[in-house]
Amino acid sequence: LKTQLHYFWVFCWVFDPTYTVHSMNFREFITTLTIDLIKFALWIALYVAIAFALIERTQPTPRPPILERFFVCIIQDGAPQRILFKQYHHQPLCPETKYYQQDEDSGGFSLVALPKNVWQLEMHTDSMGDPYVYQYRIENNGTITPLATWHGGNVARMMAYLMAIPLWLFAYLWVKFGFRLWKRAFRQPESASNQ
Repeated sequence: LKTQLHYFWVFCWVFDPTYTVHSMNFREFITTLTIDLIKFALWIALYVAIAFALIERTQPTPRPPILERFFVCIIQDGAPQRILFKQYHHQPLCPETKYYQQDEDSGGFSLVALPKNVWQLEMHTDSMGDPYVYQYRIENNGTITPLATWHGGNVARMMAYLMAIPLWLFAYLWVKFGFRLWKRAFRQPESASNQ
């Protein structure tokens, strides 16, 4: 147990050299550790907030569909198939949100149900590739109305997570050092006037 506590204290000191664990009693140590864990959680929350704000800014804009290259999901020969919109002639449509593997050579495709009878077909070229997204609405009479298409959402999210790092680091350095220097610069004239 002593060895485990020693490694734990070393871990705490690496992340915050202000720890003086050997001179603390147990209650002080737990209080300090709790405060630092809360600070750590707040910094993680700040990074997540920055990343999500950037994701909202960098997501690809849905474009009007090009009917000659627009795909929909149907049931053909008892199996789900993705076909071009111009090949659709009131065949049964895919009925549920699901990931489908059409064949071994393709990356498969997934269908997502959205509100107001809107469906989103995501065609994957491979496991790591960005899916091509086709969004359409199924009308009450069984016809399909293409709504939008886009590509590049995963790349945009990855770039947002990377771009959030320097912004988060700037905020961290400002709080750790910049704010202290700013306070010291405003305190010096006051101390000089008091003398």
